[in-house]
Amino acid sequence: MGLQPGKKNGPRVTFHGLAEAVRYWGNWVKEQAELELAEFYPKDPDGSTPIAYLWARTILSEAPGQGDIPFEVPLIRSLWLCKKPKRKVALRWVRDKNGTVQTETVDVTYADGITRTVRRPLLEIFEPKRDSEVEGGTSARGKATCPVTNHTTPAKSVRVQLGQRPSKVITVA
Repeated sequence: MGLQPGKKNGPRVTFHGLAEAVRYWGNWVKEQAELELAEFYPKDPDGSTPIAYLWARTILSEAPGQGDIPFEVPLIRSLWLCKKPKRKVALRWVRDKNGTVQTETVDVTYADGITRTVRRPLLEIFEPKRDSEVEGGTSARGKATCPVTNHTTPAKSVRVQLGQRPSKVITVA
C-alpha cells in the first residue's frame, strides 16, 4: 500500500514506502527553501551555490593613513574551521606575491541607511599541514586587529562601532 499526499500543488504522487516519501518531501522542502531564501544567499560569481556562509560582525579599521576607503575588519576569534587530527581546515587571508592581504572594494548599505564604500580583506579555505600555518583571528579581549594594516582598534572604539553597525556576511572563496 503506497502513501498518497493530497493533490495540493500539482499532480498526485504515490509512494511505495516511508523512505521514498521522506526523500521526496525532503527534496521538495529543500527546493522551496532555495527559492524563498535565494535573495539572502546569493550564488558565487561563477554561478555555484555556496554550501555554507560565515557570519561575522565587522568594524571599520581606525588605522591612520588608509585613505578615503576604509578597511572593514571581520571580528573573528579564530581562523580554524575544523581542528580534528585527520581533517584540519582553516581560513587564511588571500595574499599577493609580496605577502600583502588582498581586498575587494564594495558598497555596503548599513542599518542606518548609509551606503559606504569599504575594502574587505579576502579569505580562502585551506588545509594546513602544521598548526603554525594558521594565523590568529582578528578579535581578542574586545580589541580588533586589521589584517591588512595590523592596526589594533581599542576595545572602547570597537564597542562604540558595534553599537552603530549590524552584522555582515563574509564569504569565503
